[in-house]
Amino acid sequence: MRARSRLPRCSRTSCRVTTRRYAGACLDEIVAELGEILEAHIDDEEKTLFPALTADEPDRPRLAALLSAMRDDHAAVGELLGRMRTVTLFRELAELEGDVLRHVHLENHVGLPRFVRPAPRWRA
Repeated sequence: MRARSRLPRCSRTSCRVTTRRYAGACLDEIVAELGEILEAHIDDEEKTLFPALTADEPDRPRLAALLSAMRDDHAAVGELLGRMRTVTLFRELAELEGDVLRHVHLENHVGLPRFVRPAPRWRA
């Protein structure tokens, strides 16, 4: 994921940018929190979620919990990106946002539907 390589550069840049405070946070604090969430999220995907999804006999309850945690991370990242956009906008952060949103879209709408069956529909 390209966001992983952009985070250190955005973090260094945000430390040099003077921004107004918004909701109790400056840009460098938001970027630091975003970095923490994304690093843990990507590691969890690579070490836990993806192997669980491709297991010969997936543990459905465990998968449900992993997918729920992943969606919670995506929601938290979306909130941070919104706060970041409110504080300031510049090219590197806009590119980071695009990378992360593409990643979330591909997981939620392309990759995961291959592994998750839709709930059965009941006929009346």
